[in-house]
Formats: sequence, structure tokens, C-alpha cells
Amino acid sequence: MIAFKKFKSNDIIVTPFTVNKNFTFYGDSEFTASDVGIDRLIGEKTSSLFDPNNDPTTGILPSSNYNPVPYKRSIYDTIYQLYYSNFTNSPLGSGSYNNSLQSDLIPSRSFPEYEGAEVMVFSIPQKLFGNYIKPGSLLLTSSVLSSITDDGEGNLVSNTYIGNIIYDEGIVTVYSPFTSDSTTENSTFNFTRQGTRQAVQNALATINPIAPNQTKYYSWGSGFFNLNEVDTDNLISSTPLSTAGVEKFFTYQGTTPGVLRYIIRGRLKIGALVGQPSATLGLSTKVTIDGVISSEASSGDPFQFVSVFSEGIFNFEYTSNYFEVPPNAEVSINLGILNKSGGPSISVSSPSYQYPFDTLFVEGEETSLINALTGSNTTMSFESALDIHETQYKCTLESDEFNYSLNPTLLSESISSSILESGSATYVEFATGSDFTPFVTTVGLYNDESELVAVGKLSQPLPTSQTTDTTILINIDR
Repeated sequence: MIAFKKFKSNDIIVTPFTVNKNFTFYGDSEFTASDVGIDRLIGEKTSSLFDPNNDPTTGILPSSNYNPVPYKRSIYDTIYQLYYSNFTNSPLGSGSYNNSLQSDLIPSRSFPEYEGAEVMVFSIPQKLFGNYIKPGSLLLTSSVLSSITDDGEGNLVSNTYIGNIIYDEGIVTVYSPFTSDSTTENSTFNFTRQGTRQAVQNALATINPIAPNQTKYYSWGSGFFNLNEVDTDNLISSTPLSTAGVEKFFTYQGTTPGVLRYIIRGRLKIGALVGQPSATLGLSTKVTIDGVISSEASSGDPFQFVSVFSEGIFNFEYTSNYFEVPPNAEVSINLGILNKSGGPSISVSSPSYQYPFDTLFVEGEETSLINALTGSNTTMSFESALDIHETQYKCTLESDEFNYSLNPTLLSESISSSILESGSATYVEFATGSDFTPFVTTVGLYNDESELVAVGKLSQPLPTSQTTDTTILINIDR
């Protein structure tokens, strides 16, 4: 026999509430993982006639999700029509879409409409964000990019307005802050610093002497002068390089990340060696970006070893790989001299006949915001929001209900096969007295067909009462 009791309507309370979960994805491998699937698409404004054979495709990641891969112009036109068509004067805007506004404030959106303008779209699957992305939770970064965040009203900001997020659709649009002239993007620069003999001598004086197994660095400053500088967009400020001392720097003044490399070349002289027949030197570079050593830009191990007997002069040259720098970065390029000799300290100077001159050449370009976000070091984090419902069942045991137990351990003899059918078992003596109170350990919930659909386990056995009602609350989230 099983004891059932029906619920009354006021015994069941359904309460909706929102739960959040934080997600963070690092780089291509996590963006494209099978259980993630965040797509990155690039759109481009193109006014020329469509050519299916030559029109550029979006370069989507991962491309395996799309067959065929969509064209850049299709991505641009789609994003424009769905989310920006009511906010421009272009004849392309039909105004037939509500543009998925994310705030009840006065709406205002802008969108780059010049020829060649690019927009990047992150498409986040609903399995990750649930009902919507929690406003104010989005964070986009890369190895060189200032953080991009959403303001809680659907706008993306990184010092300035650069895109939008559609919370309930998982769509993030990012574009360069330039809105009228694409030529301000990808601007190039180069400059050369060349030092006179006395300038080099002054710089070397700051690091002499160099003890055994010690590396000392000097910067390309201390009175060096400009030989040549091509920087029409004022991306570089090299004025600090003209002052004396070590750890001199130049400032990359671009508003978007830059990519640059450097070439150093020169000639050094080792002073007379005392008490040792030769000396071995190792040359390396140390590059700091905003005061932090960059392993990507620095040579790391010495790029050149030199053995000098008695005293001698040698030439050096090193070309770095390209590396990225963030906007408004202070970059310091330093030449390191390692004394690998086991003897006394050594001193380094500039030869009286100095050719070639000590030279620092730096070249690079300002990259677009889009390029910065297509890199393998892009990171995205956000909080999902999912509406779920908690159902509370109030199970009330009145004082005269459920006051006996069907537990087989109370039987005086084994009739486990018939207890649920007859109900006429013989119980042990203590279970038949008026003071006996059973303990509740489990509550089962059944449907109208008497089928068990849920089981609630109590954390500890609960004694029923013969004088007052007992209420057990069962909460089920769904």
C-alpha cells in the first residue's frame, strides 16, 4: 500500500528568476572549439558591381560553418540593414527594421559608410548566452588592444564609441573609430636615429665598466640626432631620444595598435685588456613597452658573440621581427653587452674612426582595429543570462496523517513480498505503541497516473508530529 496525498492549488508556487554564468574564451582554439563556435566575420563596404569570382569573402573563423563562405559585402550590407539602417542617410537604409535597440534612452548609432570601410562581427551561439548577454558584462581584448567594453546600453567603447552589442541575439559589431576617411588607417612611418662619435661615447660611459658575467644596456639616445624621419601622420614622437641617459624611449602615438620592427647597427671598441689575453662579448637587445620587457620584441639570447684579443674593434647589426605595440605606447630599444670573460671588468667605447655610424632604424604602420581583433590572442568574456523557473511544492503532513511506516525493518517476520498489498503485517512491539513516531527521509512526487516523477531527499530524518502539522518544502528548478 502506498500513501498518496493530493496537492491543493495553493501548495504549488512557481517563481521565475534569472541565473548568470561567466564565460571567457582565449584565442582561436577556444573560439572555434566544437562546444563553443563563436564566429568572427569581416564585412566591407563595396560599391562596385558584384563579381562572384573576384569579390573577397569574409575570412570567417571557422569557415567550416558556412558553405559557401559569405562575401564581405554581404556581411556589411546585412549588418547595416539589420542594425543601422534607421540611423544613416544612405539610400541603402530602408527603415523597415527596428534595428534591435538595446536601450530605452534616445537611440543614437553611427556606422562607417566610406568606401572600403570594414566592420567585424562576432556571432555568439545561443547555447552560450541563453536568453541574452548580461548588459555591461562584455570584455574584448587582444595582446595590443585597449579593452573594449559595453556600457550596458548596447554600445561598445574603447576611449570612444566603436560598435554595438545586441544582447538578445548574441551579435557584437566592431569597427574602426575612423568614420569619414579610410586613408587614416594603416598609416606607415619610419625614422632613423644616427649618433655622432661623441654621442655614442656619452651613452657608453653610462654603462662602463662591465663586470664578468654581467650584461649592461644602453639606449639610442644621449644626444643622437635625426638623420631621416618619414611620419606624415605624426604617429611617432621621438623627442625623448634626444636626452641623455639610459632607457630612452620614443612614443607610438597611434589610436589603434601598431606593428613595427627595428634595425640596429654600429661599431664598438674594447679597451686594452689587463691580465687576460682575450675577452668574449655577447650582444643582445632589450625592448620595453610601457616599461615592461617584451620577449616578442627583444632578441632574448645574444644575437652575436665577439672574441677580442688584447684590444679590438668590431661591427654589429641586428634586425628584429615585427612586433605589436598598443596605442600611446612608450618603446625603449636598448643594446646589451655581456662580458662573458672570466677575468676583470672591461670597458667599451666608440672608435675614433666611426664607420658605420651607430644607427637605429625603426619602421612600422598603424593597424586597423579589425586586424587587432582577428589575431590569435583575442580574448572575449561575458555573462550569460538564462530565465529559469523554480517550483516550490508544499507537502503538509497533518497530525493524523502518515503516522505509520512501511519500512520492512519494522516487521516481526519477513513478508516483503506482500506488505504493499495486504497492509496486515505483524509489526514489532515498539512500533505499535501510541508513542511511536516514524521519521521521514524521502518524499516522492507523482503524476496523475501514480507514476513517480521526482524524489526529494531530506538532509536528515525528520520525525513526524502527532500534535502539530509538519510541512516539507521541495524546490525544483526547471
